[in-house]
Amino acid sequence: MTTPADDPWSRWRAATRARIGLGRSGDALPTSAQLEFQAAHSRARDAVHGAADFAALAAALAPWDCIA
Repeated sequence: MTTPADDPWSRWRAATRARIGLGRSGDALPTSAQLEFQAAHSRARDAVHGAADFAALAAALAPWDCIA
């Protein structure tokens, strides 16, 4: 098992949400990193292509002055 002191990427991963220093399995990412990426990508696609509730958004923004 790799400890944070042994992992040269741990400091960088703590400073960013980017997927860096995930390791390699041959010429690909390790299975766990690949599955995590696919799940995150699926959630992002669902968020982009999902229905938006514009009435609720307008109600939430109503108390603030907005540029019209």
